[in-house]
Amino acid sequence: MTATGYVSTTGDARKVNKSGDTMTGDLVLNDSSPDTSNSATAKAYVDAADAGKASTATQIIAGTGLTGGGTLAADRTLAVSYGTIAGTAAQGNDSRLSDARTPTAHAASHGSGGSDPVALAQSQITGLAAALAALLQLAGGTMTGDLNISGANLTVKRGDGTGAFRFRTTGGGLDLEIGGLDVTISAWSNADFTGSQSNVLRLESAGPHLIGRAQFGTSPFDNVHDIDSGTGVAALGKKNGLSNIRLAGFKATSGAPGTGTWTTGDVVLDSAGGWHLCTTGGTPGVWT
Repeated sequence: MTATGYVSTTGDARKVNKSGDTMTGDLVLNDSSPDTSNSATAKAYVDAADAGKASTATQIIAGTGLTGGGTLAADRTLAVSYGTIAGTAAQGNDSRLSDARTPTAHAASHGSGGSDPVALAQSQITGLAAALAALLQLAGGTMTGDLNISGANLTVKRGDGTGAFRFRTTGGGLDLEIGGLDVTISAWSNADFTGSQSNVLRLESAGPHLIGRAQFGTSPFDNVHDIDSGTGVAALGKKNGLSNIRLAGFKATSGAPGTGTWTTGDVVLDSAGGWHLCTTGGTPGVWT
């Protein structure tokens, strides 16, 4: 036994019981000397249950637009500060939320090339797609209805710009005018411009050219005068129920024709100034 030691006996007041006890002196942590700096009190022992808790001195500070707050020594409440000045919040019934002012015009900024252009698809504009579908493309298309041009001229030009024609209503009447090129009027055998093509009229600056057989009548289907370029006969005159005189041409020699095939009624003028009538058609037929 050392000079500083002692023998502990059961019930010794200097002993700490395992089942729990109260210490009345310092607990030495790292050596045998009861040094105050090494005591549990000096070591600032903290219970683990309190380690993550804020101090009661910590404050809740109300920011802009709020009131209340304070230290954690008691329950604290934060409230919204409503008002009409800076730093306050507006309520739902605040008159400032209703602005009757006329908005500043800014359509230009939303247009193409503007600072904030608005791009819209056809589907986003009510009725636009249907309206465009009912219009004829500038590049061409098929019309299913009438084309009415009111108070204006209809001009048709060639793609190379070498000729044109127009229906002009701004003159004294309805004028059909051609420019630069001749105009040929023809008829196709089929409705879709296929099959055989027959030219019937050519218009040029020197005058019109009738092609084929030309008939003159009092109606679209009547025939009073008949000039047939295929046979070379001009059937003219039909007054008071008479028949046409079939002018067959001029004979460079005198006398009736002695060759060729002729039709009854053909009339020929010879070089001597005599007229000859074919009374019976044939080759050369009977002449008077």
